[in-house]
Amino acid sequence: MGDADSTINQLILKLRNNELSRNRHFDLFKKPVARRALQIHLLLRQLEKELRRLVTSDSGKVALEEHNGKVVLRIDDPSLKLRRRVYLTRDELGLLLQEPTVARLFGPDEGD
Repeated sequence: MGDADSTINQLILKLRNNELSRNRHFDLFKKPVARRALQIHLLLRQLEKELRRLVTSDSGKVALEEHNGKVVLRIDDPSLKLRRRVYLTRDELGLLLQEPTVARLFGPDEGD
């Protein structure tokens, strides 16, 4: 993992833990590495929302696959006519699986 990846992951963790505000740290988010961290954070937050909804509605399916060194998250929800494929790094998947509801969808062995 490179320095930029490490910095991105640290920023994502701070955003997820509400330790970093976009408004208070406006100058930081002018930097490309911080903007990338924010994009990933927002993506993970949206995925968590979609996956939590699937758990409560029990209407769809989720699956993980490997593809060219990335993890592919497949979300299929016929009730919404939703079919989504998201390519994640292992680190991003690990962050996503920190959400307990999401982690229960995949069982204990995913993300290792």
